[in-house]
Amino acid sequence: MKTIIDKNLCTLSKEFGANSCLVYICLNDPKYHNINLSMTGEEIGLIVSSNHNAVNTFKTQHTNKEDLQADRIKSGSRRIVEHDDSFTAIYKESLAIDIVLLFAPKLKAKFVFYSKEPFTRDLSANIELINAKLLQAVISINNSHKFIRQSLMSMGLINCKTVDIITLVSAGYSREEVAEKLNLSVSGVDYYIEIAKLSFEANTLSELVYSASKYGLLRVSLEEGDKHEN
Repeated sequence: MKTIIDKNLCTLSKEFGANSCLVYICLNDPKYHNINLSMTGEEIGLIVSSNHNAVNTFKTQHTNKEDLQADRIKSGSRRIVEHDDSFTAIYKESLAIDIVLLFAPKLKAKFVFYSKEPFTRDLSANIELINAKLLQAVISINNSHKFIRQSLMSMGLINCKTVDIITLVSAGYSREEVAEKLNLSVSGVDYYIEIAKLSFEANTLSELVYSASKYGLLRVSLEEGDKHEN
């Protein structure tokens, strides 16, 4: 389970009356989820958090990788110590909110907010505004950290080789040219493409490229470096 600390989430936490928050990507279709994650057993590929406290609390509460309920969760008092041991906080309550990603409908983002005090705001009255705000937060995080690509790679749904193949195909390279460029056989290229089609329920290569583009999976170039993917 990889973790990225993004201080911009501190502002989002304050807007929800929370002390900290985190977000991760998971699959929206349970059937699709079970079939594809059987390869690795991973449910959470990457966590983006406002600070280490939220990550530590999350890991303490969900060591068995159980799905969070998209509702208020009574967690009881838990003592969490920062990495430098200079700060101790007791979180009494957490709030989890799921949003489906409109630009990638097979995925949803799970936001978890932690507070030292019980949540008192009636969030349901402003659900449309909340969804819009959280969706914008996911888009911003995805632009900064390649959030979706890293998450899907960590979950075993796609790998660097597949991303490279789809990127080259989208740029107009033939299967033979892709094979030569990546030191693969043509049948090897076809294998990666067929696996990717199954993962994204694409019937044709064009549909696969379109889905990969929507999900932000394509590289700008094969030289594009992603330090968190290594």
